[in-house]
Amino acid sequence: MTPVSIFFCYAREDEHLRKELEKQLKVLKHQQLIDMWYDREINAGAEWEREIDQHLNAAQIILLLISPDFMDSDYCYGTEMKRAMARHEQGETQVIPILLRSVHWKGAPFAKLQLLPDEGRPIVSLGWHSLDEAFFAVAEVIRERVIALHIQQTKKLGDTYAGAGQHDKALVIYEETLQLAPDNTDLTSLKGLALYSLGRYQEALQVFDHLLSIDPGNGQAIKNRKATLLQIERDMAALSALNDAILLNPQKLKPYIDKLNFLLAKTKHYAEILDTFEDAFKLDATVSLSPLVYTEWARRLFEKPNLAFLEIDTTGLKDDDEVIRILLLDRHGKPIFNTFICGDKEVPAEISIITGITDKHLFQAPALTDAWESIRQVFGNHYVISFNLEFDIEMLEAAAERYSLEMYSISGECLMRRAMLYSGSHSYSKLSDLCAYIGRPLPDYPHRTAFHRAKGQIAVLEAILQNKRLEDPYEGPSY
Repeated sequence: MTPVSIFFCYAREDEHLRKELEKQLKVLKHQQLIDMWYDREINAGAEWEREIDQHLNAAQIILLLISPDFMDSDYCYGTEMKRAMARHEQGETQVIPILLRSVHWKGAPFAKLQLLPDEGRPIVSLGWHSLDEAFFAVAEVIRERVIALHIQQTKKLGDTYAGAGQHDKALVIYEETLQLAPDNTDLTSLKGLALYSLGRYQEALQVFDHLLSIDPGNGQAIKNRKATLLQIERDMAALSALNDAILLNPQKLKPYIDKLNFLLAKTKHYAEILDTFEDAFKLDATVSLSPLVYTEWARRLFEKPNLAFLEIDTTGLKDDDEVIRILLLDRHGKPIFNTFICGDKEVPAEISIITGITDKHLFQAPALTDAWESIRQVFGNHYVISFNLEFDIEMLEAAAERYSLEMYSISGECLMRRAMLYSGSHSYSKLSDLCAYIGRPLPDYPHRTAFHRAKGQIAVLEAILQNKRLEDPYEGPSY
């Protein structure tokens, strides 16, 4: 996003007021939305008049700081202001007059423009509680003008990208500018069309639905939504045919590759993309997938508001062993759910060393039957990442059967399996090894707890997001 250039046209006597306005606009500069220039920034030795003209002729917004001294200055009023108004009338810039101090200004060339602050109240007057209040009101209007210019620039550049078939680049700038104006209907429509052109129909449908919530009578949005639904129906039919081909030939590689290529081209369902790749990898270990797909998968996971990292402690690894702790952390490592569970078995000494949990921790903990409903609710409300999700589900299913409880579904993914194929490995690695490799080692036993392991999972997923290596490259067959 190219910053909007702003030029201050003012009398030297008003320098202290110009500085106060600049402070109010500084946040826009920090956000890289504007660049500000005034004559005190002229480099030593430069021809001052030529440099002023250069910036005056390039500025997209020119602020006229009106005061008696401004009106009295032959250069401000007679040269800079006239050049500014000429460019304004030619549509090359926007001139915004700001009344700093009381002065007769009616009849001046800028009198036909909107004078700030509203109602022609000078900045320095009893009508304001403070200079901050007055300049804040002015800065709000300038911010609106700046955002409007960014929208214009985005639409123009987006048209150029779209005309060249670079819809991905157009999408990036639409999304960037929509952060400034989330309900702008033009940009929202253009974003939907960019997604449609990229074949990302589900996302395009969401955008057109949002557009219609803003502007229910938008006829073009209604047409675009119908066209998008038609493409989604076609894609669903194609995907169904690809799944049928896999069911008919589950040991053949080609149906999986066909589905993988379709998903990569047509959808952004990264969990399904990676599941399909992993199925293909089981048949042919030479099949590869760009690590950048995993990076995008990780990015989208972190964007999920209901993402949770799961760790379960048990009394052992057998079906008759019991769950003694369930922990869920959010993506920032803060607890979402954390409970000990008192079972019928004592905690073996070796398990206490591994988990840090002893029978004392469980003495006042609820039984699984008492905690089951709250556990069911928290899993139902979150998308779970677990290092060994299959094992965790198996232990919960065994516990549910043991105590005649109704098992619930768990939505989530196995980080261990994802990490293995991201690394191009042929065997599963321990979480502790991955964390050590990326420089985030887990504590040694007996000081390693579920909290440390869950935070280790977050660190591994962050490493994938940053496209970092998790382990040394695979160099030979595993036995």
